Amino acid sequence: MRRSSNAAFTIFLKGTERATPPENLSSGEAELISLGIEVLSFAYACRSDQYSATDNWLLLDEPDSHLHPDLQRRFTELLVSAFEGIAARAIIVTHSTCIVSSLIDQPNARVAHVTREDANIELREVSDSLKAILPVFGAHPLSQVFNQSPPLIVEGEDDERIWQTVVRSSQGRVRLFPCVAGTLAKMTEYETTSNDVMSSIYDNAKCFSLRDGDDGPYEIEDLGQVTRFRLNCRNAENLLVSDCVLASLKTNWDALQAKIELWINSNEGHVRYGNMVAFRDGGWDRKFHQLKEIRLVLVDLAGSNKPWEVIVGRAIASLSADSPANEHSLKDYLGEKLVREVLGLV
Repeated sequence: MRRSSNAAFTIFLKGTERATPPENLSSGEAELISLGIEVLSFAYACRSDQYSATDNWLLLDEPDSHLHPDLQRRFTELLVSAFEGIAARAIIVTHSTCIVSSLIDQPNARVAHVTREDANIELREVSDSLKAILPVFGAHPLSQVFNQSPPLIVEGEDDERIWQTVVRSSQGRVRLFPCVAGTLAKMTEYETTSNDVMSSIYDNAKCFSLRDGDDGPYEIEDLGQVTRFRLNCRNAENLLVSDCVLASLKTNWDALQAKIELWINSNEGHVRYGNMVAFRDGGWDRKFHQLKEIRLVLVDLAGSNKPWEVIVGRAIASLSADSPANEHSLKDYLGEKLVREVLGLV
């Protein structure tokens, strides 16, 4: 597009000298050109003597309308470039997480998640949790994952690998997008951020969050549109010694327990010897004992050379309505609420 001496614009096909009339443009192209002209005209006015020393505001209402996500990103690049060196600010009202994602790295960016009931709007600095959560909600120009797969916020990378395996191994039955918070302390922040995004943008959206059982109660309240779970066992590692996972390895708890006894009798110098003895002397509480330090030894004794996260993830993916739900079953360790809401089983 070029501007002529009489202030009119001529549109050329990309990479050519061939002009094209405005009526040949798509709705997205026409919208982008119109927005671009408005932004450039505003920036030009801000540089004039009349407005250069004032605080100027550009108000944009849903500039994403009719724009492909990639054009949305390119529009934000134009906006940022046009605002360089001028006394101006922009307020953008949008439903597009792509627009938000394209601007959140700007040092002066502020975000407010607005619902219909909000009487007051508070613009906040961009948090690390918002930057981490936005790609889950389709913020990447090529990502529409949120429309198909609800986010599952998990504490650590081992949990992420388990649920990635579940998704891959379920042949489309389980659809999730695992998102790592990193620490238990950040779980609530990620949940709150997800709820803010969903409440202001999506109707009937779903998001899941899964904590370890640790020493807390199994029950946990949902947070807005975020359905929250705790494992009905101490940690994800305890899933490894549930009856269903052991059965997938062609063994059972009695056989594994006997192998652990033999291992203890012949591995006194092993770095994990004390942890294994503590497991035995603690009454073999495979549901709530801390197994993190001995998980790899347990996998080896169970006769597998696969990563423990893959073993557990495949077992979860293979669960069905007919799978046992008795004590020490995988359903029991996962918890009834997760089995029902995430896996769709009863």
